[in-house]
Amino acid sequence: MNDQIISRRPVGDTLTMIGRSLRLSRRNLDALLPAVLLPVLLMALFVYVFGSAIHTGTTYINYVVPGIILLCAGFGSATTAVSVCADMVGGIMDRFQSLPIASSAVLTGHVAASMARNLLSGALVAGTALLMGFRPTPARSPGWRRLACCCCSSWRSPGWPPCSAWSPGASKRPTASPS
Repeated sequence: MNDQIISRRPVGDTLTMIGRSLRLSRRNLDALLPAVLLPVLLMALFVYVFGSAIHTGTTYINYVVPGIILLCAGFGSATTAVSVCADMVGGIMDRFQSLPIASSAVLTGHVAASMARNLLSGALVAGTALLMGFRPTPARSPGWRRLACCCCSSWRSPGWPPCSAWSPGASKRPTASPS
């Protein structure tokens, strides 16, 4: 016989863990504020301090905002990694394994909370950028679609083809898959 306990409510378990992760995010201001406010402060620094020194052929804010939004996804991923590590070290994962919940619910909760933080941070950066003079052009819309896809898929590896192909310095050669 199989000794594993299988949940009868995987969707309910996942929603419970999403709520738990969102509550933990809201209560942990040491991680939430840098993940949300640091990209805005970096954007202001790049635009107002370094913007006049770098000539891009367009207004500098139009050049820097997509990179700052990708930076938001990186900060969100780092916050998620720290949160998962804290759960593992703190012993809560062992407690969850003894409960009759879906095994994927805990990780799904962390990922969904990360996406919510990324959306909040990205919206704050986009709103601030619009106030600072950012005006996206229709010619950049394919890049914006890829950027939105990368931010919403921040749980994937940085080597995911749409993300790595969007990067201006990325190689156009396919990478070899590990065997």
